[in-house]
Amino acid sequence: MRIGSMWGLAGPLICSIVALPTSAEEDGATIWGPDRASTVKAMKQVVRALGVRSCLYCHVKSEGRVDYKAETEHKEVARIMKRAFVDSLVARGDGELVLKEEGKTLRIRARHEPRGEDAGIYITMVEEPAGGEPGRTVESRVGLPGSGQLNCATCHAGSVHFLPQPGDE
Repeated sequence: MRIGSMWGLAGPLICSIVALPTSAEEDGATIWGPDRASTVKAMKQVVRALGVRSCLYCHVKSEGRVDYKAETEHKEVARIMKRAFVDSLVARGDGELVLKEEGKTLRIRARHEPRGEDAGIYITMVEEPAGGEPGRTVESRVGLPGSGQLNCATCHAGSVHFLPQPGDE
């Protein structure tokens, strides 16, 4: 599998998540909702959360119509991010994802601190280049939403790339 990612990566994905759904069922049930109406509502929220212009960021057109069942790299990343971060942060309080690309590995960890003065989501991304070159570590804290409900917008807040990029620092 190749992933065109949040940081402009294109590499095979390594992750501890298994048994991800591959497409919507006939009734529209997905990891995003129990039926088509719920899934569409959730997808509109994801579009806003990522700050992308349309459903075509993850989906493709076929014969002039959006093919929601076709698999794409961005759909796979969205599923994995939801499972690794949103679902895992709620259930366990932490999540981790490892992306490999030619010449480097990215390890992204998140920890959910739901209470107190330090409440928030703490994110650490470690970039490990191959060949012994020095890597970089980016740490960030994201405040919790007023509703207390975690979703894609909690971290992304309208931007696919919400962590500092090389050269931004």
